[in-house]
Amino acid sequence: MTATVDAAKLELEQHLASSDLERQEYEKIKDWADLYDTCTFAAKKMIISQFIKSVYVYRDYTLEIEFNVSFEDFRTMATECQEQGYNKPPVVYVTA
Repeated sequence: MTATVDAAKLELEQHLASSDLERQEYEKIKDWADLYDTCTFAAKKMIISQFIKSVYVYRDYTLEIEFNVSFEDFRTMATECQEQGYNKPPVVYVTA
């Protein structure tokens, strides 16, 4: 019985540590968003360049955008935004 309790406590501590790291990352992203809202156009270009690796434009006006963020990270961030009440329709649709 004690071994089960100890294993559960260890698992809880691991989840709490992971949660704390995710919260720190979220705060960084939130800080970037606040900064982006108040900065100049040139500064906005610099911030966007940190997230976008490359953009390809094809003849039929199709765009392919390669991000520096993984799709899993993007999906996690989008889910967190929806949970916080930002349920606006997306401007950009992502397909994988």
